[in-house]
Amino acid sequence: MEDIAQEVQLLSEKTLRDIAKGPLVKFTLANQEIEKVTRVWQSLIQTLSTASLSPGHSAEACNATSAFIDAATKSKSDETKQLVLSQELWLSVFDICLNRYEDAKPKPIKLILSSLTAVLAKNHQGASRAAIQTSVIDAIIPSIVLGEPQSRLKGCLVFLDSFIRRDAILPSEFIPLFRGWLSKNKTSWVSAFSKNHETLSLGGNEPSLEVASSNLSDELAAKIFVLGLLVQTNNKTMAVSAGNLLAALIQKMKPGTSAEKLSEMWVAPARHLVLENVEALEDLSSRLLQPLFTVDPNGFKMFLRTLPVKSLLEGDMTDAPEAEYMILFAALQIGKKINLVHEDYIFDSGKSKIDTNDILILKSEVIGKFLLHRESSIRTAALSLLITTSSTIKPFTVGATQALLRGLPSMHAESEAHARGEILSMMRKFIVRLKGGIVREEDAGLKIQKTTNKPATGQARNENETKEFLKSYIGLLQNDLPLSASYARHITALKSLKLLLDSGLDPRTNIKLQKSETENIWKVHVEVFDSHLLRLLVDLLLDPFEEVRQTSLTILNLCPREVLLECLQNTTNAGMRLTDALKRAENLASNTSRADHADTVARLYHLIFCAALPGNSAQGASDWWSTKASVVNTILTKLEERLLGPNSLFNSVMREAPLHGYTSGLR
Repeated sequence: MEDIAQEVQLLSEKTLRDIAKGPLVKFTLANQEIEKVTRVWQSLIQTLSTASLSPGHSAEACNATSAFIDAATKSKSDETKQLVLSQELWLSVFDICLNRYEDAKPKPIKLILSSLTAVLAKNHQGASRAAIQTSVIDAIIPSIVLGEPQSRLKGCLVFLDSFIRRDAILPSEFIPLFRGWLSKNKTSWVSAFSKNHETLSLGGNEPSLEVASSNLSDELAAKIFVLGLLVQTNNKTMAVSAGNLLAALIQKMKPGTSAEKLSEMWVAPARHLVLENVEALEDLSSRLLQPLFTVDPNGFKMFLRTLPVKSLLEGDMTDAPEAEYMILFAALQIGKKINLVHEDYIFDSGKSKIDTNDILILKSEVIGKFLLHRESSIRTAALSLLITTSSTIKPFTVGATQALLRGLPSMHAESEAHARGEILSMMRKFIVRLKGGIVREEDAGLKIQKTTNKPATGQARNENETKEFLKSYIGLLQNDLPLSASYARHITALKSLKLLLDSGLDPRTNIKLQKSETENIWKVHVEVFDSHLLRLLVDLLLDPFEEVRQTSLTILNLCPREVLLECLQNTTNAGMRLTDALKRAENLASNTSRADHADTVARLYHLIFCAALPGNSAQGASDWWSTKASVVNTILTKLEERLLGPNSLFNSVMREAPLHGYTSGLR
């Protein structure tokens, strides 16, 4: 350290790494020669401010500078303390870090920021504190509120967030400081916000923004800050930082600000931003609205009042623009995540404290009406609102399940693949939650709590409702499986049926549950497969769409062997024998020479093979489909008859016989 302290110099990466481990801290704490300490400090600043450093070199400079600042505040030398506490030193380091934030690695810069924040919060009071804070506001507010310069916006957000969270700038200091900046810079911001008269609550009888700017209140200044912040951070990369910064500011302002004024500060600007960017609603919901709703439940209720929540509670789908309904459903969905919204009744899983005064209860029958809305996004949002909950063990009510049975048939006809994917994602959550059972409306008011070794109260006495609903739901899916139904209905119903079977609902399928699913199993079981469903699935093996054929076969592979055998042995008119279906498929494939029809022949042989007894079974093979060996022998015999016949031409055989089906069946 003595060599470094002799002159101001650009320090190498290795030197910085070596001294930051201990020598620099010891030197700063104990050295009484202020000239040497000053030269070391100047060397650090010179190195830190050099723009051409490599990322590794820059990181070591940040680490060493942070170590120096932290040690200097605890130094035995009063002169060293005065050096590090000087306004000039603080602001020079602040300016360097703010300018370098975009280009350098964030973590080392944040290390220096932490040191600067601690110095400002703990060691500066009175005039020096106010002077530094004013300089900070002048440096970062133009980027945050006006986007000038845009390149420093991310760094400004991070720096202000750190200052507010760690009390380097208190809310009681920040709002007056910001109001002072507005007064000094009227020409730069008045024109930028002139179109936001209504958002800033400057109604027709209120003075114009230009007039109001002459005598700004704290409330108006706060709204201008929030609006400017939200407008400038309207993108995926900045929304998280903006949401976190606002949430931190609101949390810090709570002790000294009334709930109404606190909520008024951000509700109107947030609503304005979301309405202007409905296409990015999903990102804004998770990155911006959720942090705000979490920290300010009163603001959540105020936000809902600016939207058609009364119309929604009355089931009126025409009282407001679709965009407002989309935002309302998104807000309600966030409310469910943070335990401020419940459907039908309040469910306490024992994991969080619930203040019933803050909770909005929605009726499932009313929300279910929106499953029939003309706008796809609102239908999907309503479905999500009905299904998702903060606790997957919360039982559905009978009203909720009836609403789903009324709304799902039309949603299965959704033509867009993305919308069908969202519906299926919701149905996966629906099946998980349905394992918790269905509670009758008269029992919904009971306090239901999860216990360790027994089911939730009320589950044992509503198994009949659960079983009846499952039968109705399976019937709904079967209604979408006839050949005359559309592709959208086919594939949605098939995938929903597959989700049901994978959950272990039918005990005959021997599905191996994942480890996460073994903790939440069905309290009831339903036999999903029967001859009617089997007939529908076999028919779909002739569907022109490969995805439908493959999904049908996947489900058929789960079919219990006894059901397949029953269909092989069936001699009544109630169903169709698999052998008859195979004969029909072979004839169709021979007549059309289409690959998909021949593929159906192979799939049917596969099913029959799976249902047959093992080849070494002691049971006599009275029918060709009785054992696996006889099934294989039948396919080989048919191939030989077609290919080795003395009077048959190979080309005509290829056209007239489903050879592809036979060979694929062997495979």
